[in-house]
Amino acid sequence: MTLVWLRLYLVLEALGYLFGVDKSTASRYTHSVLPVLRQVGEATARLAEPVKRGQGKRLEQVWQEQPDLFALC
Repeated sequence: MTLVWLRLYLVLEALGYLFGVDKSTASRYTHSVLPVLRQVGEATARLAEPVKRGQGKRLEQVWQEQPDLFALC
């Protein structure tokens, strides 16, 4: 879930929808895994900074940008 969020920067409602969880659960899981990913792969992963609150993408926008993603759902 966190890797999808880092790749697409979905709003939490959209991320939760994709994974079948509430947005608060998506937030909790994502933010608990982020520090671990940063620590483990800081030198090699090149993780971008997450977008600020309110700047995430909606499902409609991701649908247009990444139509193959929805073939998996």
